[in-house]
Amino acid sequence: MNTEIKSYSERMDEHINEVLYYWKVVYDKISKLHGKQFAENHPEVVANLVHAIAVKDVELSIHYLKDDLNDLLKK
Repeated sequence: MNTEIKSYSERMDEHINEVLYYWKVVYDKISKLHGKQFAENHPEVVANLVHAIAVKDVELSIHYLKDDLNDLLKK
């Protein structure tokens, strides 16, 4: 496992860009399903979906990390 060491600001920029990507995708999907006006008038809906995606992303990351660590320990 080759891990690149990044500065705090580099990691923060990556996280911000990821959240902005999630926001755009969710906003676009809600706009398509319910109209742009709905998405604009209900940013809490977009925010809650983005939050749910982020939580799932963390859960998957922990799962994959656990698998990677188990594989390393078997060697």
